[in-house]
Amino acid sequence: MKKIIFIESNTTGTGMIALKKTKELGYDPILIAKNLKIYNGFSELDCKSMTINTDNLNDIISCLKNIKKDNIAGVFTTSDYYLETVAQVNHSLNFIGNSLESIHTCRDKGIFRNRLKQFDIQQPNFLIVEKQESLHCIKNKISYPCVVKPTDESGSNRVKFCINFEEVEALTREIFAEPYNKRGQRRNQKVLIEEYIDGDEYSVEMFTWEGNPKCIGITKKCVTGFPHFVEKQHIFPAPISSDIYSKIELTVMNALKAVNFRYGASHAEVKWTEKGCFTIEINARLAGGMIPELVKYSSGIDLIEKQLLCVTNTPPSFKEIKYHDYMGINFFTANESGKISSITGVDDVLSIPDVLEFNLKVKVGEKVKMPKNFSDRLGYVIVKGNTYKELLIRLKDVSEKVIISIN
Repeated sequence: MKKIIFIESNTTGTGMIALKKTKELGYDPILIAKNLKIYNGFSELDCKSMTINTDNLNDIISCLKNIKKDNIAGVFTTSDYYLETVAQVNHSLNFIGNSLESIHTCRDKGIFRNRLKQFDIQQPNFLIVEKQESLHCIKNKISYPCVVKPTDESGSNRVKFCINFEEVEALTREIFAEPYNKRGQRRNQKVLIEEYIDGDEYSVEMFTWEGNPKCIGITKKCVTGFPHFVEKQHIFPAPISSDIYSKIELTVMNALKAVNFRYGASHAEVKWTEKGCFTIEINARLAGGMIPELVKYSSGIDLIEKQLLCVTNTPPSFKEIKYHDYMGINFFTANESGKISSITGVDDVLSIPDVLEFNLKVKVGEKVKMPKNFSDRLGYVIVKGNTYKELLIRLKDVSEKVIISIN
């Protein structure tokens, strides 16, 4: 049986789903990771694994030499942090995939901003800071409010809304003080300061083959944790007009071409204002936050399956895309930091019509904190609605029923 090699994974759920799906497609999945314990649910899977230093390319290539190349169908990851590693491994094996340059352009938000600027694609005004000492040199160029973020992080880590120079300076200092990211990889130590765009937030789920992108759909997004930006709710498909849909679609297609993205799923984040579509970022991977599950429930399109087939050099086939229902996911978050004293309402939620999935990853007695990034979310529920209005009512009902009390 041919094998699909996973180099690490994301931690929100779709990574484990991808491992299961690999077996369903007739392939043998192997997860290569530094620490398998960070992947909830992996121990319950009948899946092979190898524990090595996944931050060392030579170690990965040496590990793969134990498997005959003819027995490897493809190499894949669902994690932002290992997209560049996968690109390098694919290049060394002469496998299909996006170039390292393309992936690096998407991963480094500073390089990405400059690339969009070259192609005159609408985006926030921005500044890039490479040293703390140089911040004062551009002090008078910063407009407020603004958003400050590391150029190479993921999951809204260290992303914050700032209203004055003191806040910008403090967060920039914090970012420069962290030489390593959440996965222990050395960061590039650059900070992006960009104009805050006040508008409706959407993500755009695309699938590209040989440089030809196809829009699978657009997701409406809501965030919490202000002044941080933690995704709290996703709704698919987004309730927008065909005109706005077309303009967002065209903007993202142009951005994908600008970065020379040629293969597989991508997840772009944009904002829509009276001035049109602003491109915030492109993630050269499947969407996280269980969005692929929302897409599958609504349209029948299994993006995880399509991506797995893509890495095996199988061209995707999409029939006419139709959305049958509205799907929404609500993430549970703590409204204060402390220890969980009780959790109520779970049985009530499970009795609600069209609750498709429910997952609570915390228990009474655990310490939690107010959300600053995606890893602070406590669980989720996926709900179906025949109409957008019905979906909103059900999502609100769920939110009010589950009560996580904190001391």
